[in-house]
Parts: sequence; C-alpha cells; structure tokens
Amino acid sequence: MLKIMEFKHVDMAFAMSEGNPKALAVVLSLMQNLYGMMGLILCDIANIRGMELYTIYTKCCDRDPYKFERTSALIKTEVFTKEQVRRNIYSDNPIPFIDENIVIDGIPKYGELFGPAHYKWNEYCNANKSSFSKRLNQKFFEDKPKKYYK
Repeated sequence: MLKIMEFKHVDMAFAMSEGNPKALAVVLSLMQNLYGMMGLILCDIANIRGMELYTIYTKCCDRDPYKFERTSALIKTEVFTKEQVRRNIYSDNPIPFIDENIVIDGIPKYGELFGPAHYKWNEYCNANKSSFSKRLNQKFFEDKPKKYYK
C-alpha cells in the first residue's frame, strides 16, 4: 500500500519538472538531499521549473546540490534580474551564477547554512552580482556573430 506522503513528493516532482523527463530525473535526485530540496523550494518560489530548473542545475551548478541551493537563494532574493537569469539559461552555453574565484572571509562552505540573515550575505551577493553581470555581458558579445561587428 502506498503512503499519502509518497504522492505528495511525486506530485511536487511532476509539477516542478513540468512533465519534462530530464527535469523530472533532476527533481527526483534533488529531493534526496536536504540542500537540493531547499533549492527546489526556492526555485518554485521564483517560478523556475522544467527545463529552466534542469539547465540551472546541470549547466550552472555542475549537478552539485549544495551549489544549486546557494544559486537558488541568490536567484530567489533577486540578486540577478529576471532578464539576466532568463538570458543566461536560454543561451547556448549558460555560465555559473556564482563566481568560484570570489573569496570572502567568513563565507561558509557549500553545505553549511548561509543566507540573508548572515552578516556576510550582502557582501557575497554584491560581489557575485557584479561578477555575473560582467561575465554575462562578456559572453553575450563573444557569442555575437562576427558579421554584426563593423
């Protein structure tokens, strides 16, 4: 006999994947990890589902549930504009939202609690926002076909 709780997880998985088999596999995998599950909830709040969710997890977070959770927190708190998020995930080669080269003393490692209540959150957000904007704009101009340059 199936438990009611199992149906709730399956319902959530189907809703978050929007019926896409690749996204469904990612959602089911993320549901096995506390940080992955937290990332899913944050993405749901930010209206990110289906292939968008799949792209963020696989291309922008290297299939790392801890990086996914932190990326989702940055997206949910609107560190990046909705236009920037969409432009990145719909590009041919999306880039990570988080710049791994940014080193700030006091920032917890992935897998440790970190969010808006942390005293270093704003500094971390501002550094990643600036870096992402520069990298996204650079990528946009590099991807632009040469025929458009004079």
